Amino acid sequence: MKRNVLRGKIVEKCGTIQEFCDRANFVRSTFDRKMSGETDFTIGDVRRIVNALDLTEKELCNIFFTDEVA
Repeated sequence: MKRNVLRGKIVEKCGTIQEFCDRANFVRSTFDRKMSGETDFTIGDVRRIVNALDLTEKELCNIFFTDEVA
């Protein structure tokens, strides 16, 4: 996951992380733990992020998927 790209989209579309959390219905501390890698984003979380930021499929893939194959 490209956390810096996601942060950039959040600032671009919402202005602040708190505004994004309000829009996407995240508790700020929970979102911060997910962004720091302490806990994982669920599919439901990703859906909320996509909806709150109005991400395109290309943007979604760029943020959440890497080119690496395990």
